[in-house]
Amino acid sequence: AVWKAIHALQAEGYAVLASPNRGYRLADDCDRLSAAGLAAEMRTPVPVYAFDTLDSTNNEARRRVAAGEAAPFVVVAEGQTKGRGRRGHSFFSPQGAGLYMTVALAAGLAVEEALGVTAYAAVCVTDALLRLTGRDARIKWVNDLYWEGRKVCGILTEAVTDLEGGTVDTLLVGIGLNLRPAEPPAAWREVIGSLRCEAPIKNTLGAAIADALLQYSPADTTYLTRYRERSLTLHRRVRCTVGGQSQTGI
Repeated sequence: AVWKAIHALQAEGYAVLASPNRGYRLADDCDRLSAAGLAAEMRTPVPVYAFDTLDSTNNEARRRVAAGEAAPFVVVAEGQTKGRGRRGHSFFSPQGAGLYMTVALAAGLAVEEALGVTAYAAVCVTDALLRLTGRDARIKWVNDLYWEGRKVCGILTEAVTDLEGGTVDTLLVGIGLNLRPAEPPAAWREVIGSLRCEAPIKNTLGAAIADALLQYSPADTTYLTRYRERSLTLHRRVRCTVGGQSQTGI
């Protein structure tokens, strides 16, 4: 019975070591996402759903909300087949190379009160990365994180709204982190990078980010100080393109 259970775990991608007459143990470098592993690391008890592959964690969270599940909850995946960024752009989500997650927040906020959550999420991620990996990622306004000149994280915030009441019922904060090197499509090779983090950290890192995000309050703007400190674009010349029209400025 134990042998069958171990083989079931190995089939799910867990690295298990065996020793004759002694038994089995999880390999020290096994970095497999699991609902139980992530929930055990979290301070805030909310439902956690882990998948090997999804089209996108935001899509799965939206499906759960549409089916009547109430936020807060967390969705994580080892890979995404249709990872999304802002304005319909795709997000490179190779299997096993990153942490792909969505935190569904019970909002009940006016639309304008929810606008700060993407910036808040960027601070949550940079805080967790610095504390757990030593990587000092920087924020490219508003939703990308860069490290050593390459994009290593994207954040996509979507809202489930009550059109009549003008409020946001649920906020879906999607985060894609490139932890390990993977070969991106040719068009992205000069932009996409990774944190080159080989340590088994996915569950711990996901829990730290989720715990921080679950504390979001639009009334507390103290995070903006850290956002400014970590900004890549503040005080720099930038080009902003909206609707095909470009402008430059500081």
